[in-house]
This record gives sequence, C-alpha cells and structure tokens, in this order.
Amino acid sequence: MIEQAHKDSFFYIVTFSMFSDVKGPVPIYCYPDSVNIDTQVEIAMKSVSLLMGEAVYQAGLSDDLKYFGILPFPELNYIGLTYFFLIPDELARGKSKAATATLVLKETDDHFLYNNIHILRILFDNARLTLRKNHELSTIKETIEDLRQNILKIWDYNQKNSNSNQLKIVCTGLDNAGKTSYIEIINSEFSELLNVAPNEQNSKHTVSLIKWDYKPKEKYHKSYFENANLYLYNVDVLMYLIDAQNPDRFEESMDLLSRIFHTLDKLKVHPEIQIILHKFDPNINSSISSKINQFKRTISQIHSNWSLQFFYTSKYDSNSIKKSFIHAISIFTSEKEPFSSLIQRFVRKVDGHSGTFLTQYGLVLGKYSKTSEWEHLTWNLKDDLFNMFQHSEDLQIPYLKIQFNGITLYYYKIQINSHEFHLVFDSPKDRKKIRKNIDLFITQTTPLVQDNLD
Repeated sequence: MIEQAHKDSFFYIVTFSMFSDVKGPVPIYCYPDSVNIDTQVEIAMKSVSLLMGEAVYQAGLSDDLKYFGILPFPELNYIGLTYFFLIPDELARGKSKAATATLVLKETDDHFLYNNIHILRILFDNARLTLRKNHELSTIKETIEDLRQNILKIWDYNQKNSNSNQLKIVCTGLDNAGKTSYIEIINSEFSELLNVAPNEQNSKHTVSLIKWDYKPKEKYHKSYFENANLYLYNVDVLMYLIDAQNPDRFEESMDLLSRIFHTLDKLKVHPEIQIILHKFDPNINSSISSKINQFKRTISQIHSNWSLQFFYTSKYDSNSIKKSFIHAISIFTSEKEPFSSLIQRFVRKVDGHSGTFLTQYGLVLGKYSKTSEWEHLTWNLKDDLFNMFQHSEDLQIPYLKIQFNGITLYYYKIQINSHEFHLVFDSPKDRKKIRKNIDLFITQTTPLVQDNLD
C-alpha cells in the first residue's frame, strides 16, 4: 500500500525507473523515500512496460521515441502521469534503455493532471532532455527533485487561484493540416492572453491553447486516443484544422473527427467546435473550393447533433486566423455585466440606441442595444470598422465616423491604463459632447479594468 507522503492536502509520489536487461523494470529513485519498495516496483513495472511490447521496441528503439500518458492504479485508488523515453546506452539491447518519470496522485486529484497537462508535459520533457545526457544517480536525484519542486509550485498556484477563469482550447487535426503555422500566429498576436506556465504575474483570466498532435503512422494511433482524456478533459473549444488544399485526405480527416466526437460523448464533454479549413489561400482554385463546399455539407449532415462553426484561414491572411481565435475566446470574455451596465448608461447619455465595448483584439466585454434590430446593425458593422482599424497603417486619428441610412455611427479607440479598447456606438450629438461622455466612461471603467484585466 502506498504510504502517506506528507501532511499536506496534495499527496503525490514522483519516481524514476529504468529497464535492465537482467532485472527488468527497476525503480532508481523515488520521492518520498518512505514509499515501500513493493509499491516502487509496481510503478516501475507498470510504467516501463507501457511500450515494451510494441513492435517498434522489438525492432530497435528510436532515439525520438517518447510517450506521455495516463497510468491508472485502480486497485490503489491512485492515478499516474508517466513519461516513457529512451536513454542511449551502447551496451543495452537496441543501444538504448527504456526509462520513465512518473507522477502518482490520489484519484480525487485527477483534475490537477488534466487542467495542467500542457505545463506538466514541458516539465517532464525538460527532465527527459537532462537525463538522456547524464543518468548518473546524482543527476537523477537532482533532476527528479527539480521536477518535484516545479510540480508543487503548480499545485500551490492552482490552490491560490482556484477561482480564476481559464479557457481551455485544444487545436488538433491530421498531420500537415497547418496547426503549427496557425498557433504561431496566435502566439504572436495574443501573447498577453496565452499563459504557458503559471506565475504570480499572470492575469486572473487565462487562455490555455494546446496542440494535440496526430501522427499518421499506425503505431501512434493507439496512443493518440489513449491520451484523449488528457486533452479533452474540461475542454471549452475544440479547433479542428483541415488542410483545405488537400481534398484527397478529407475522408481521413472526417474519420478522425468522428472518433474525436465519439470520445467527447463518452467523456460527456461538449465544447464549442470550430472546423477550420486552413491553407485556404488566395490562389486556391475553383475545383478545390467545390470539394470543400461538398465536404462542409457532408460533415454537417453526419454530425448534425453537434453545433459546428466553419472558418476559412490562411497564414497569408493573419486576420482570418485572428477572427477564428477571437470567436473562440469571446465565449470566455464576453458579456461581463459591470461593463454592460456602463455601456447602457453611456449610450443613454449620448442619446444612442446601441453600443459595444471591445478589447483591441475584438473581444466583446460588454454591449447594450435598445432593440434587437439595433443590436444586429451594430454587431455587423463593428467587424468592418474593427478591420479598418487593423488594416490602416496611416490612420492616426482615434475614431471613425460613418453615416449610414441617416444613422451616425462612431468607432472610438480609447486607452485605459496600459490597455487599448474600442467603443462602438451611434449618436446624433456633436463630437464635443460625445468626447465629454467618453471621458466619463473611461473614468468609470478604469476600476473595472483594474479588477478584471490588470
């Protein structure tokens, strides 16, 4: 039986094990050292044996082979997270030794694994890189201790920020669908929102964007779906990327998506689904466009029980990527009641009918409309105005004024602390009176910005 590691609420074990051609899986180091040897051997046996039966191992291990996944201990009511990897050794079979670093928790703490899978993978991979270069006992102890301390920091951070808001977005799809280029643009444009690792300076509101890689080789298919729980647990948005320029793989992509939907159903998780037709470049030909339209119809019919949102994106048009991402995170940031109340007050003071308050990325923080018709009008025009601000390098003025069917619509750029915001509204008043009310709006909004965004 696993013994109590310490008196804190966070009970965990961290181990490092290796495969010996003579003894089989052997525990090399374990924290805490009070864990009995039988339990250490059980963890070593279960973790190291994870891929030992694979044909890829029997044929000789690749230096790049690694596996990161859940390791259940149902008989003990514990759950583990293990990283299987290889350590070069000229004397070993296949010239490599199988090794694992494993974190074991109480089953009741499984949410810690699922909610922090991205940063945990980074920490485990850093340990792997160190141990591949040097696996002397002193280095093993130092590396596993560093890993343990970093895991504890994440736990402490989670405990202190248990009420913080986090949006979990998973980006997946077939290989060569363009996930890397898509995420690179998101990272460059929205770095303030994306948090890779927790630290005390992080905003209360965080977005976790995780890439879930799919490898085409059959030997990796099993591990892809075995890891599904890690990626799909509590997911808010699933971004499924498809290579729009490769219709020959549409059917394969549809099959993978169907399996993902089946997994989501089993987990009873129903996130927002974005089908992103990536690489939809300006020069795409009409024949491919026709196949894409047919693909959309087919996938919508097959998965009619899911609400699917389709986006066309290209790395040559960063705004197309930003639009899909903004839509994804709008479910996380939109309709904040305090901001909406201030917008309502502002619209009434300028004798308007509708108003929307947005971040510089186009995320809606609050909105108000007297009627659904006005809401529809403002909502549609705001995107056009937002794009004009984004595209125009020569536009130095802080606002746009548009007259449309007898309506005067304004789009203002305002600064609150270090943040840029946009304010869209209609008003018959002159600019001087509008400016006075905007200054009042900024004064009233500043405390909310400090509480919610700083």
